[in-house]
Amino acid sequence: MMRSNGQWDVKAASAHAGLFHFLYSCGRACLLPFLTLYLRYLGLTATMTGIAMATRCLVTLAWGPVSSLLAKRYNRRRAVVMGSLLGSAAIALLLLLLPPA
Repeated sequence: MMRSNGQWDVKAASAHAGLFHFLYSCGRACLLPFLTLYLRYLGLTATMTGIAMATRCLVTLAWGPVSSLLAKRYNRRRAVVMGSLLGSAAIALLLLLLPPA
């Protein structure tokens, strides 16, 4: 979204970011209610499912400030975003390694 004079079109960039965030939130809202059912299908007990979901929430809660600190201190925002994306994909793929009961 660069113009010929090198300035960003903030309105367009904000609209694209808002659209991405909306679609991401919709996808997440469709997935999370069924994640507990999937974990139960894999044979986890209710307690283990609760621990897995709580761990997910705690990691999310801790990673936000840590990633912000790393991005600001070392000026590597793109590396932190790519690391977060790859880490999320790796965790999602690890669920496939759990054998069904």
